[in-house]
Amino acid sequence: MVTVYILLAIFFTWLVWIGYRSRNVSKDTKIGHFLIANRSVIGVLVAIGVVMSWVDATAFGYVGGMGYDNGWGVTAYALGASITFLLVAYLAPRIRTIAANGNMYMMTDIIRQKFSKRAGLISGIAVHLYFAFWMLVQFIVGPVVIQSLLGISTLEASIIMGGVVLIYLVLGGFRSQVYTDILQFGLFGALAVILLGRFIPSVHVWVAPLHTVGSLGVGGYISLFILSAASTVAAPDVWQRIYSARSEKDARNAMVWCAILMSIVYTIFAMFGMIVKRCGWAANSNGVPAAIFQHIVPHWFLPIAIVSFFAIIMSTIATTLFGASMAISNDILFSFGLIKHERVVFWQRIIMVIVIVSGVAITASNLNIISVVNYSLATCLVPLPVVLAVLYKIELSERAAFFSMLASSLVFIAGIAFGFMNGIGLLWPLAVGVPVLFLIEVFSRKKTA
Repeated sequence: MVTVYILLAIFFTWLVWIGYRSRNVSKDTKIGHFLIANRSVIGVLVAIGVVMSWVDATAFGYVGGMGYDNGWGVTAYALGASITFLLVAYLAPRIRTIAANGNMYMMTDIIRQKFSKRAGLISGIAVHLYFAFWMLVQFIVGPVVIQSLLGISTLEASIIMGGVVLIYLVLGGFRSQVYTDILQFGLFGALAVILLGRFIPSVHVWVAPLHTVGSLGVGGYISLFILSAASTVAAPDVWQRIYSARSEKDARNAMVWCAILMSIVYTIFAMFGMIVKRCGWAANSNGVPAAIFQHIVPHWFLPIAIVSFFAIIMSTIATTLFGASMAISNDILFSFGLIKHERVVFWQRIIMVIVIVSGVAITASNLNIISVVNYSLATCLVPLPVVLAVLYKIELSERAAFFSMLASSLVFIAGIAFGFMNGIGLLWPLAVGVPVLFLIEVFSRKKTA
């Protein structure tokens, strides 16, 4: 394991160096570089950023676990996202232009500027919860796998990963995140090719039967497809990456690449789950991530694979940490006039420290991976109807937008508290939000007629 620690030390040093180097920008563009990479990222890097924020513990634990439990039933999730990326590719130029002209950094900025501060507040809370739940998955799955490989405690693994990410984000902000994604993407690509290369010759043995595509049932399949599609359209990290694009063309091309790359990624991780189940390397789907490294990775490649896993998890921790903190510093503190624009970077750094400490503290929890991922996806349903209305230039009253998101968020919270946020029940925030939006909008238009 000495080789592993040497490689990790080199990798962590490189990340911190990137963060340090990313500080070297002119004073006039410092805020823009820190918060959104000065909207100068080329299309392929935008796509890599999205892919690396979605290839994470969720892919190992959720997609791999779905492949283990439901075989090709996982296609509901994969298709929902990959097909919707093509729709987002159509909308991306419009999103990018609105953001650039309006000096926006987060999805919530559009809602706040279009409607009101209170509408932006509800959206900002939903965005924060989206990132927070997504980050929790990294701290639940990642340290457990690392413990099984290196023997260090889950708390130590969390502190190491979270600490290094925090350092380079505090130093270089979003700009450093863009650059670090490149190496992390390369490491993942090498890992995926080598792992699948070992098992492709025996694919007829371990691949799940095609009839498993119906393993979720019609309701479950439709629910997961809608949830995946909806969360792709309203995923705050996707919007944030589109905002960072150099041009409208770069934004559009990036989303097309995302559709292609994520289809491949989901297929790979679903296959990993099928292999683990066929070979009996895990007692249940929760054991899939660790089994991949313990049984599928060749011994000679294990040091690089471990570094790759750190890279994969840390890339998403960076995305979720930065996004969850921006939802507070930008969407709440700045939007409500509690801080000035030039102080957003300062408070972003402070809040990132608080959020990462909270994430590490969750390491010892026994939260269910699939449930936490579902909760994260479901938060995107809260602003979804309003976001679509804005993108398709449908005029809405402020009351309709606000109360729709408020009702949807209350149902979301109640669903977690009372346990009905599962299966088809995951769509309840949307099922409540849309009628409320429609009824209040109809009432408002009659009143003003």
